[in-house]
Amino acid sequence: MFTADETEIAWLRQHRTATRFIAGTAILLFASYGFVDWLMAPELLEDTLLWRVVGASPCLAIYAVVDSEKWLPRVPIFMAAACLLVTTVVSIIFLFLLKVPTIALAGQMQVLIAIAMFATMRTAVRSTLLGMLVSFNLGLWWLNEPVRSYVLHNWYLLGGSFVVLLVSEISYGTFKSRLQLEATLQLQANIVQSSDDAIVGRAPDGTVTSWNPGALKLFGYTADEMVGRPMQRLFSPDRSLEEQHNLKRVLQGNTVLQFETVRFCKDGVRRELSVSSAPIRDASGNVTGISEIARDVTEQNRIARALHDKDARFRAAIETTTDGFLAADRSGRIIDTNLAYCRLSGYSREELQELRVPALEAQEDAAATAKHLEDIMRTGSATFETVHRRKDGSTWPVEVITTFSPALDGQFFTFIKDLTERKKVETMTWRQANYDHLTDLPNRALFFDRLYQECMLARRGHTRVALLFADLDGFKTVNDHHGHQAGDIVLQEVAHRWLATVRESDTVARLGGDEFAFIIDRFQEAADLATLSKKLLAALTRPIQLPGGASCQVGASIGIAVFPADAIDADILISRADSAMYESKRKGKNTYSFCQGATP
Repeated sequence: MFTADETEIAWLRQHRTATRFIAGTAILLFASYGFVDWLMAPELLEDTLLWRVVGASPCLAIYAVVDSEKWLPRVPIFMAAACLLVTTVVSIIFLFLLKVPTIALAGQMQVLIAIAMFATMRTAVRSTLLGMLVSFNLGLWWLNEPVRSYVLHNWYLLGGSFVVLLVSEISYGTFKSRLQLEATLQLQANIVQSSDDAIVGRAPDGTVTSWNPGALKLFGYTADEMVGRPMQRLFSPDRSLEEQHNLKRVLQGNTVLQFETVRFCKDGVRRELSVSSAPIRDASGNVTGISEIARDVTEQNRIARALHDKDARFRAAIETTTDGFLAADRSGRIIDTNLAYCRLSGYSREELQELRVPALEAQEDAAATAKHLEDIMRTGSATFETVHRRKDGSTWPVEVITTFSPALDGQFFTFIKDLTERKKVETMTWRQANYDHLTDLPNRALFFDRLYQECMLARRGHTRVALLFADLDGFKTVNDHHGHQAGDIVLQEVAHRWLATVRESDTVARLGGDEFAFIIDRFQEAADLATLSKKLLAALTRPIQLPGGASCQVGASIGIAVFPADAIDADILISRADSAMYESKRKGKNTYSFCQGATP
């Protein structure tokens, strides 16, 4: 009850003169009463003077401090205390000293009239009314007044108090509402004045009624140049009908939100604007004007158009490239693709958008693919080769170049290159480099590579590897009598027969000319090698048909060396097998020989 709020302080700040007047009037009133006491009964002044001074003192204090900004926040409490003291002094003088209830009631009514003048100060009003009722009724009790006197005096006192209290509450609420309205209007005015957007008020006929600094900044015209004038100077001629249409809609009470238009500035620059228009209404709801908020979106639109063009060019590039393209979210769900990947995979765009990346992967399982995606999210990009599966179940080799962007909740952007033709070329190139073009047998390079690998495996596994060198007998005669074409036919037939003789795990190679070599693993005894050599020689006993109905027959001299019994090094093993082959030549050809010291 006895706390002052900002509303009372604001009222005091606006009504300092009235407050000083009331305080001064109260001081004069107490002084005049003292003068009257002196005139009528000087001896009475001895009893009342002290209380007159006590009642006037707080009024004097209020009169003195109400203009001080430092003390102003405390004045409502001072006033409450002063009013409480004044009403109590009135009761003391007229009830306890003079013992006249009727005059005391008249004095309290004067107090009620005085506080009604600053009814907004409800802290003071409430304390005064409470002090008045308590002090007055204590005085009646002191005088031992009858019940009739209690009822009669309180009837007048409560009636006046109720009226003053009602006026105080209404006055306080009205002033507080006015303060809030003023604060809201000031806030709105500050927003309008500080906004970077152009905020313009227009009358129903289109003339400008308000023009904020944002409008000056945007259009270059000052408020003096625009207020009271139409806005046609800003309009583009080709947008006049649009402006009229929007003005008509707003005047009909409709709100036009964020339509885009073009307007010209004072310097002739053409600007693209996003404009929001709304009707301004009076208290009765009638449209009295138009409020427009305009924002310059020229640069924003330029950037948007550039991004759109860039996106269109990117989309065109994506759709016209021969490489496949996929966009997937962080879970691997495909969200976009291009026509090239649809063609390569056999899926439609709609079918792909229902799949996840693991469904296309043929080389890894789903768990491995998920782990791969997590690694790419961590590193940001990856380039690798893998195998994809088409809709019909067939597979195809691909090169994947993918990047992960955290934007848009995380997306993978992946280009897929079809490696089918490249793999074919690589395979063909590798085969040309490692296989004899005439017999389709491994050539010298591949032979040496396999021999070294077999020797290394035999060393690790404590097993043996046999190397057979074979040189054809009578091949020169074929070339001399039948020509080189016949010689090629003989080499092809020999390769064919010997491939049919050995196991699939064995290697048959042509080292050059009419020299061949065999790498034999997983044999039991040397006798197994002797048996194989006999089969190789036997395969050549049948004549070889040549063009024109001719035929010929060749034999072979075979040398055998075993790793690691005959040599612990592949190069030495080759030398030992070659020596054994020449031993077969010396023995009369068309036979086989083991490395010196080996037992068949």
